Amino acid sequence: MIFGRTILLLFLLCATTAFSQSIDEEKIWLRIKFLANNALVTEDYKSATFYFLKGESECDNFGSINYARLTESLIRVIRMEKDEVVKEAYLDTLIQVWNRMDEKGFYDHKTDLLRGYYYTDLTTPDRNKADFYFRRGIEEKETPINENYILPYFNNTFELYKKEQDLDKKAKLKSQLINDFFALSDLVLESDYHYLTLENLTKQMKSVIHNCKDITSEIEGFIDALPTDSEKAKALVTNWINLMEHEKCTKSKEYEILKDKLEKLNSESSKGL
Repeated sequence: MIFGRTILLLFLLCATTAFSQSIDEEKIWLRIKFLANNALVTEDYKSATFYFLKGESECDNFGSINYARLTESLIRVIRMEKDEVVKEAYLDTLIQVWNRMDEKGFYDHKTDLLRGYYYTDLTTPDRNKADFYFRRGIEEKETPINENYILPYFNNTFELYKKEQDLDKKAKLKSQLINDFFALSDLVLESDYHYLTLENLTKQMKSVIHNCKDITSEIEGFIDALPTDSEKAKALVTNWINLMEHEKCTKSKEYEILKDKLEKLNSESSKGL
């Protein structure tokens, strides 16, 4: 009987202690959240970042709203910071926070283009991760890509192309660069973006295409990789034909192959009407 009472007392003591700790943790989190949000109001983004990170580490229920405020604070610090070493530290922290948000299901793909850009902004850029987020961001984006991302995106693909040693992968990257060049050039013109954006795209493209062989060597792989959508395929083939005509490659057999391919695509489209 005495043993039973002892067990009961121990259970009540443990339960009371746990409840007390829970209340204490809640009070601590409320205090941290108050300080973090107050720092946001006063635009002290470094302090806001500090308190939100502390809250993330100490609170099991940090939540998507607090993650949004944490990442916004980090982004603002990165944009305003003049010291490159300090900026890099905050940039690393932001990338780590995005990774944790991914794991917890709080990350929003709408941030992909910015995430890709920041991977290129590291002292040692992570080109492959940048490529992944750039491409996913572009594929899922319902509105045209912001002008600020066009050159970093194209340049990232170009850097991957320059460093690639595998010939098959390098050929695919060259084809991707050519296709991207046309798509991005059209976007710049249609959206009335700054002429320097198009000028820089063209300048970089010229470092990929030096002569007809640079184009003709990619035709076979390009045709194999054409999309099944006939309209998209026709647009791409037309662009490559125009490129070959501009580079005076019209006497090559590859040029005739593309002309035949375009004729076939047009014929298939007319049959579908």
